[in-house]
Amino acid sequence: MSSFFSVIHFVSRIVSLGVSEDLGEVEARRVRTVNVIAVMAAVATVLTTTFYIVSVKPDSVLLIIALSALYSFGYAAAVAVNASGHVEAAVWLAITTGIVQNVITTFIVGFTQGPAPFFLIIALGAVLITRIEDRATRWFFLAVSIVGYVVLAIIDPEGTSNADASAERFSPIRQFVLMILFAAGIARYQRLLAHRAEEALGEANERSERLLLNVLPEEIADRLKAGEAVIAARAEAVTILFGDLVGSTPLSERLTPDQMVEVLNEIFTPFDDLADDLGLEKIKTIGDAYMVVGGLPTARPDHVEAIAEMALAMRVELSRHTVEGFGTLQMRYGIHTGSVVAGVIGKRKFSYDLWGDTVNTAARMESQGVSGEIQVTEEVYTRLKDRYRFDIRGPVEIKGKGVIETYFLKARNDPPQEEVKATVGEAT
Repeated sequence: MSSFFSVIHFVSRIVSLGVSEDLGEVEARRVRTVNVIAVMAAVATVLTTTFYIVSVKPDSVLLIIALSALYSFGYAAAVAVNASGHVEAAVWLAITTGIVQNVITTFIVGFTQGPAPFFLIIALGAVLITRIEDRATRWFFLAVSIVGYVVLAIIDPEGTSNADASAERFSPIRQFVLMILFAAGIARYQRLLAHRAEEALGEANERSERLLLNVLPEEIADRLKAGEAVIAARAEAVTILFGDLVGSTPLSERLTPDQMVEVLNEIFTPFDDLADDLGLEKIKTIGDAYMVVGGLPTARPDHVEAIAEMALAMRVELSRHTVEGFGTLQMRYGIHTGSVVAGVIGKRKFSYDLWGDTVNTAARMESQGVSGEIQVTEEVYTRLKDRYRFDIRGPVEIKGKGVIETYFLKARNDPPQEEVKATVGEAT
């Protein structure tokens, strides 16, 4: 069994000769196909010659052996040339060897029992191993195959064989079976290559799909793939949360760039999981700031409650993170609810983003908030005051908005934890 696998490994290495990392998948398949056809032709030559000598016992045994060795050498040379990176020369060498072999062998054994039908295999090989864009070479070999067969049929050489009647009757069957096996072998290998290519394409599509869904919401990604050039819509009822790491400037001065990125990744990755669990849409991270929205791209009635749960969970999660010499990390949080315009901007490195006064107000709630506190507007407070506890901060001067009433979201009222999770789960 081990010797069998050794042979398989050896053949696989021969088939892959000439395939390098800088070759594209299409060209790599062509290189492998050239090797497969050359190897199969060499094996078929040896088997056919052996059978002919044993069954027919021709007078010119040495000549036939010498020609067989010459043909096999031509196919081996095609593999060697292919391995050196000269695939076009290998194509010409392999097909030309096949044409010469067909013609000479037909004159030796005669047209009726000779290999003239193998011009079909030569034509098939020419289609498979010439470049798709190289029509001239492909049509040249197709024309040679057709003309070669027709000319040999007209000449109808009787050959120099001294085979008896039974051998002559069996010879066409042998040639036909060998031709079928040869064609089936090539077709099977091409099917295997196509299957592998389809699997690779499927895996690439899955990776692209996952990457796209990491950038865009699924609904927006589907619209983009469907060919929509402009994706924008107004949403009347959404809630936005901004979170910004406090003291990030002195922290970045204390840490190396790699360490700073690692800290942010350790913080934001659990935030992403929280957003997924609550059915919220992360919009983006901007440096050490985190932005998430509820009610987009699909509307939901509990968007304010879901964002409140997100902010409380973020604060708990952040309390678990400490940096040596810096203590426990904290963020400022800001929440506002209202209408926004949402859409995809750009053609390259595009992103799903939000615009409008609601976005600006939520950002102001964060930037003019207090470390460790979740500052919300009166609109958010009105929606949540019956189910959550708040501290009144009072009037705050907000740039572009004037003086507005703000509140600090402190916690969920007891005991509706299971009820809130159930509500969020149903909406999700």
